[in-house]
Amino acid sequence: MPGDIDHLAELDRADAAELQARKALEEIRPRLAVPERRIATLEKALQQARAALEKLVLDRRRSEAEVISLRDEATRLRSQSVQVKSPQAFQALEHEVSAAEQKKSQHENRILDLMEQEEAGAAKIAAAEAALEKGRAEGGEALAGLKADLAAREAAHKASEAVRAEVLAHMSPAFRSKYDRLRGVKQGVAIARVERDACSSCGSHLTPQALMELKRRDKIPMCEGCSRLLYWTGA
Repeated sequence: MPGDIDHLAELDRADAAELQARKALEEIRPRLAVPERRIATLEKALQQARAALEKLVLDRRRSEAEVISLRDEATRLRSQSVQVKSPQAFQALEHEVSAAEQKKSQHENRILDLMEQEEAGAAKIAAAEAALEKGRAEGGEALAGLKADLAAREAAHKASEAVRAEVLAHMSPAFRSKYDRLRGVKQGVAIARVERDACSSCGSHLTPQALMELKRRDKIPMCEGCSRLLYWTGA
């Protein structure tokens, strides 16, 4: 027990260093996905712009096909005029020709409108491609920096874990077992310092008897408020 008490302050510092290193490691991991999400968003925008242009082109080609079909229909109808005998039949034929010409004109106007939209769509694609190229370059740089930062934080966490393991190696198996259980349920903080007459973790005040036992170094008490193992540095 005295040997365990001698190392409590050192273990508390090692725990604090390991916890800080772990939090730093956990903080950076979600940031690694940010450049990738940005690039994915730009790629989606480019795909949507290309799909929109493809639809415009398809619509224009359909209208162009309609123009050809209606032109042929008007020509065919006109060729039948020489065979028409009555004024009524001729008038009906002219009405059909006029309707075909009107539809053809509507499709021609739509073709012109679609061509303008295609130009705008092509410009949008060019802008999306440029944005994606820039995003990939910037994202690559950001990702490289984050990965370097991650490696440094991983090394710091590994070093802090090694220090904690070295301190624990000097402590009894019974203490280590109790410490490990507490650390598992206390978010990595199993030990607390006593400042004046209170627990530094939860602020609970110790009884005079508990303070006396702590100062006599008879045992390692547990805080009645948070159940952490307590140590006293004389302050």
